[in-house]
Amino acid sequence: MKVLLSAVQEKSFTKASVKQHMSQPAVTIIIGEIEELAGCKLFVRAGNTRTTTLTNEGENFAGVFSKIVAQYETAIQQLEVSVSGKKAWVDVLIQKSFAIAIRGDWLRSLQKTFDGSHVRFHTATRDEILEKINSQDACLGLIDGDTSNLKADSRTILTDQVCALVRHTDFAGKHSINWSDLPSKGIVHTGISRSAQLQIRQALKGVEIESEGYVEVDSDVLITKLLADDLAVALTPSLIGSVLEQEEGLRCIELRGPRVDVPMRIVMPWGRMHSTRFETLSPAAVFVGRHDD
Repeated sequence: MKVLLSAVQEKSFTKASVKQHMSQPAVTIIIGEIEELAGCKLFVRAGNTRTTTLTNEGENFAGVFSKIVAQYETAIQQLEVSVSGKKAWVDVLIQKSFAIAIRGDWLRSLQKTFDGSHVRFHTATRDEILEKINSQDACLGLIDGDTSNLKADSRTILTDQVCALVRHTDFAGKHSINWSDLPSKGIVHTGISRSAQLQIRQALKGVEIESEGYVEVDSDVLITKLLADDLAVALTPSLIGSVLEQEEGLRCIELRGPRVDVPMRIVMPWGRMHSTRFETLSPAAVFVGRHDD
């Protein structure tokens, strides 16, 4: 299984042979044997030559193999820790934009779910977390957006919604507004998934607001831009907006009309989520302002 996965990852049978410390003919023979056992071609042929491009059947087999290998390696690591008596390290990576909204007591509860492991907390960009998860390192990510393309298991903990963060003097007395009520200039928060950003721009386009008038700004300078520049609104998940509105002169307003959902998920490399006890955690208690019913 590792031979096949190496050929896919390296896009070269020669590089796969080096990675697996065997000859290229041996790699070719092993892949041929796997195809024979599977009863189908796993790699696309160019004439009589096997390429490193997977067939549809190959894609399915590679996905299954990846999970099996990940579970095997996790079991080996846990065995080594058990034998040596040393605690393993697990990195918890929190998407930087949402870090301000995470409850400290929830992080302490999360730490307890990793039996026999040391836990280190970090903030990182979404792309950095995706890279870490795909590398199959011992880690957990808390991110927004779609995770279907990751080599990972995921669990949705809640679904947030994009809101309008405005200056206190704007939209006085209103707790919600229509998308069509938004000004022609504003901010789109870039600290969220690209799919959510695209949905925001589609919603603006749907009410005939030129999305070009909405600049992309990350968390570090969002408040400064909103208060100092001629930008009257920032479109951001309400989890973030509800924390930022505590800044003097800002408040969070619900947007009526097209709903832009921002799913928040816990993700771990394949085979690792089963070794934790997430059922003991309350999803509603993850973020500031969210509590159990």
